[in-house]
Amino acid sequence: MEVVTWALPRSGDCSIYLAGDFHYGALTCSRSSIRQMISGIQKNDLLILMGDLIEAITPDDRRWQTTSVAWQDKLYTPQEQAEAIVRDLKSVKGRIPVVLAGNHCWKLMNTVCFPEIIATALDSTYGGAACVVHFKLRGKTAFRFHLMHGGWTPFSQAKDVVQADANIRAALKQKLQDQMGDCIAHFAGHGHRLIVQPPTAHRQLYINTSEAGKITQHYKVTPQQNASYIHFDSRWYGMTGSFLKLYSPPGSKAIGYAEMVGLRPNEIGCLKATIKGGQLVNVTKVVY
Repeated sequence: MEVVTWALPRSGDCSIYLAGDFHYGALTCSRSSIRQMISGIQKNDLLILMGDLIEAITPDDRRWQTTSVAWQDKLYTPQEQAEAIVRDLKSVKGRIPVVLAGNHCWKLMNTVCFPEIIATALDSTYGGAACVVHFKLRGKTAFRFHLMHGGWTPFSQAKDVVQADANIRAALKQKLQDQMGDCIAHFAGHGHRLIVQPPTAHRQLYINTSEAGKITQHYKVTPQQNASYIHFDSRWYGMTGSFLKLYSPPGSKAIGYAEMVGLRPNEIGCLKATIKGGQLVNVTKVVY
């Protein structure tokens, strides 16, 4: 696991976009949505790249036909796909704390590590499959993020949509909460879902007593975000979505793996963490 440090703006105010699973090179990659996201990133904002940025399928791969490489953009090879990523993200070069590796590019790492090449070209740090980022304000750690591409998708077989949603968010939390103990937030990619699970500690009641025999009730409070241990009910959890559409364009005669196996439609977008005064105050979905 890599450990990365990054200085926040001196004001302590910014947004941190967490995006991945672009799959450049796939016919179903929504490059227009990616460009829309990039255009919305403001001067002080940051962008974390969560892996699977490129499809990383070469012409001799048996998946070539079914994956339907984006011939209209001439992104036939992983090298061309990586170069397109760097071109599209040039406006945020130098504001990308870390680039993670995903399972697609992992298959080629015995030859070329494309996430590291992309990170270097964008003045970023290559974070491997998982890392912790220490965000600093005026030289001191303000909070930490635990980031990983991951290799699973939380699901639920509950029939009721409310129960299913709760089960999925609980499964994500349970999967991530023991990965790291000093982070205010855990984020994973890979699952092509946009999920946010806020802290729950502030909703939990506890009671104490005084020597005079008075019983009082309180709610658990938010801890210091730079503490050496943060209770898992006080952290944020998220899955950072995807920019890979479900269906191939009508008339293309192409077949994507998502429609082949009957996956559910997914929201196209990413997550945005709002930082105020050097503290994480909110995480929201951004859908394009």
